[in-house]
Amino acid sequence: MTVIHRFSGAILITAVLVSIWAGASWAADDGEPTGWHLDSELAMVMTGGNSETSTLGFGGKLRRLWTKSELTFTGGATQSESSLLTRTAQGTTTDFVVQEDKETTKTAELYFAHGWYKYNFSPRFFGFSGVDWMSNRFAGIDSRFLMALGAGNTWTDTEKFKIRTHYSMTYTFEENVVENPFVKTDFPGFRLGYGLEAQRSNSTSFESKPGR
Repeated sequence: MTVIHRFSGAILITAVLVSIWAGASWAADDGEPTGWHLDSELAMVMTGGNSETSTLGFGGKLRRLWTKSELTFTGGATQSESSLLTRTAQGTTTDFVVQEDKETTKTAELYFAHGWYKYNFSPRFFGFSGVDWMSNRFAGIDSRFLMALGAGNTWTDTEKFKIRTHYSMTYTFEENVVENPFVKTDFPGFRLGYGLEAQRSNSTSFESKPGR
């Protein structure tokens, strides 16, 4: 698996070097200013009672925009825990001590990272390459690398409505928590996807991007 890690890292490094080398003549295509853009988010949900649950998640997106190209790195993690609180009384009805026992169990743990480079050959046609990594042990996936190379079309790109479709060849390297000798974990694939953005009002928008 060491070779896979080096190969995936080499693709990301190559994309960075190529984008920096050509950065003088490239720029963003969505009306955003060129340069670096950073977005991050942090979320926490907690419930109490005899049964307690907590979920913590964080993520970030780093983008470098040029006139005709875009380099994006995203990553994040989510972790959930569940705690069961048990109370018992020891002693007599008039003299007793309440003892609390709390058992905490991790119920979900997800880590992911993506690298994505896109170049616009024309206002309607673009090419891209990318690398995805994910670890979700509760789903049986210890580590999954996916490399993609493809192209796409921008069908509509206005201030109120944008829609794109893309298609790519992929290759996946996967390590499962429990290995199954009868299932292939390294395999090629083909991916179809879309991106949809709709601005309903000044304060309301809709965005759907189920994958690249």
